[in-house]
Amino acid sequence: MQFKFYWPLWLLIILLLFSAGGAVGTYLALSTPRLPRITKIGLIGLRVLAILALIFCLIQPVRIEQENINPVSNLLVLIDSTSSMSLVDAKTKNTSRLSSRLEVVEKWLFENDLGHAFSAKSNLYGRIEPQFYQFWDDQISKIAPDLGANFSLPKGYETDLQSSINQVVLQWRGQPLAGIILISDGGHNVGTIDFEEIRKLQIPIYTLGVGNENQPSDVQIKKIEVNPIVYVGQKTPLRVSVYQKGFDRQKTEISLRNNSNIVYSKTITFADETPLGGQIIDFEIEPKAEGSLTYTIQLPILEGEATAENNQKSVTIRAVKSKLMVLLVDGYPRWEYTFLKRTLKKNVDTEVKGMILKNSPPFPTNSDIKSIEAFPTKIEDLLKYDIVVLGDLSSNQLSIDQKRILVDYVQQFGRSVVFLSGAVSLGNKGLLNSELADILPILAPKGSLLFSETEVDLKLTTLGQQHSSMQLSPDFDQNQKIWHNLPALSGWFRNFELKSSAVVLAEHESASAPILTYFQSGLGKSLLLSAEGSWRWAFESTLQKSVVDQITSSSHYTRFWLQTIRWLSARASNNPIHLTSARMNYQIGQTVELIVYAYDANFMPMTQAEIKLDIIPSDNLSFQLPTDEISEGVYRSTFTASTTGRYIIQASISNSEDEIEIQVDSNTSEFERPYLDKKLMSTLASGTGGVYHQIDNISAEKLTDLIPNPSKPVYQTVEHQLWDHPLIFLFVLILLGGEWLWRKRCGLI
Repeated sequence: MQFKFYWPLWLLIILLLFSAGGAVGTYLALSTPRLPRITKIGLIGLRVLAILALIFCLIQPVRIEQENINPVSNLLVLIDSTSSMSLVDAKTKNTSRLSSRLEVVEKWLFENDLGHAFSAKSNLYGRIEPQFYQFWDDQISKIAPDLGANFSLPKGYETDLQSSINQVVLQWRGQPLAGIILISDGGHNVGTIDFEEIRKLQIPIYTLGVGNENQPSDVQIKKIEVNPIVYVGQKTPLRVSVYQKGFDRQKTEISLRNNSNIVYSKTITFADETPLGGQIIDFEIEPKAEGSLTYTIQLPILEGEATAENNQKSVTIRAVKSKLMVLLVDGYPRWEYTFLKRTLKKNVDTEVKGMILKNSPPFPTNSDIKSIEAFPTKIEDLLKYDIVVLGDLSSNQLSIDQKRILVDYVQQFGRSVVFLSGAVSLGNKGLLNSELADILPILAPKGSLLFSETEVDLKLTTLGQQHSSMQLSPDFDQNQKIWHNLPALSGWFRNFELKSSAVVLAEHESASAPILTYFQSGLGKSLLLSAEGSWRWAFESTLQKSVVDQITSSSHYTRFWLQTIRWLSARASNNPIHLTSARMNYQIGQTVELIVYAYDANFMPMTQAEIKLDIIPSDNLSFQLPTDEISEGVYRSTFTASTTGRYIIQASISNSEDEIEIQVDSNTSEFERPYLDKKLMSTLASGTGGVYHQIDNISAEKLTDLIPNPSKPVYQTVEHQLWDHPLIFLFVLILLGGEWLWRKRCGLI
């Protein structure tokens, strides 16, 4: 205790002696009325105590102490509520009822009050306060500590542990964190976790595993492999990968259905040990008419399966007429021309006519070298071809009329042109500075385009990853790997700008420059490869294939060009509106992006158009979507596929409309690994300074021992005024009042 006073100590002592002495002297000298000795002593005592209390206030005593001001540290509790948490692993204790993983979590949280447990463990380092969140897909949501009605059914179709951790840490940025408790089955299925990035957060993650780490008995359709575009009247292979655990040598039926009709059914016997990629089952389909077709592969529910959610999978494809006519034109013999012509000629579904145009003879018979007059000069002759491929041509290798009908071929008749560029066609005297500039996806620069004779590795853009023509494998990761590993292109063009509605499918891996770009021009499309050397893709696997085999239908080069030509051949009608979607197949919960092109009577882009966009699910109420104009005459809209089935999408303007169909299937990624991923959960914990435990083997009290408060004790000096208190005033008032009443009773007043 310390004292503060502003008067000299000797003055306070004199004041005390003078006051106390005066009181004592007054009462001792009092003769009348005569008071008993005890009364005088009592009155003197009351007066002296009152004087002492007043002097105590004058001294202003202060009590000084060190106060702990440590802030509350937050403990972020992340609870997985995605679909895989609906799986049942065990019976609830003391009951015969089976419990889902989420019910196990609810019961554990009810029996282990984390808030109370950490509050009871408060010490000089401060208090830890849990903050509860649940997460699914790319969302997190704060919930009450007692959970209650906020926490019930599993939802969501994807588990993104890294995104959930990053989101919740961002919300508490700048505030003290004791750590993160992650309660999950570890079923991360969105990309690959970057453990190094999570370590950089410098926050310990304590993981509580839910579920059985031993893989349960289950069968599942892992994937369906089929070309996205097939041909009417031709048999097309459809390959299915089936995975099973716990049903070795067991027989079952697997069926192929078109809508609700069984196309084919066969009995299969599960292998003793399913390969990593799954057991392969082959089917054949033979479309009878053009249009969109949905095929479903289905397995029956077997007794003892962990889940039936992954027992079927669907795919939607487009059936088109069997023969496509391709006009392939170049300015001189080169590898691009030779390889593409050979590939198209070997394919039974395409018929190709090749021309190498020259302005002057000789024009050898039985060769592709032709005069420029050989190229069609009338639109009706050009319309015999579904696709025109223009190679490395100069502007003067086509007449003005020939170039004009090419523009009409695309813009008014909905056909497509591929620009297989070279130094001539994109040079100063090339097609970029001719009438064909209207249908090219790029703008002519003020100077000339620059050609870099450096090799180009390709990287798919976000849209390219989804686009049907770019699917060299049905598996997303494998498709990315194939494009990355394709032989490099020999050179690329730069120093150009894209038109506003041009769409880039692939770009330079390091320079991020457009390499493969398409453009909607009027009713048709154009595709530009602004690089040379695509013929190298025919040699993507020289160690496994002979030279002859490398340009057969099995090569990625062949698959890319056949898919691209089939996609480009799907033309719009003569309506002033054209509706497209990057894909035909989506999974529930995914975002569907729609692009609408609107034109006026002259096929010029229509701005500020009032587009009516109707979405009609097969088993739900229809709804309308607004559109945003992203460039002149190009409108965009998106929606989340919330139910499975076929969706009819209609876009209309004035008296014209266009319609497409897409298929939305169940997202089974949550059930592809229906077991607790202990390895992932342990890696997350150990890599961040946390600890992994199975949720059944730990209590809230044990958790409090594992999770220290990271804060160091912080103290501040606090002064407590002892004299400035109402009780002291009341004490003095009672003393003086008591003395006054006693004196009055004794007749002194």
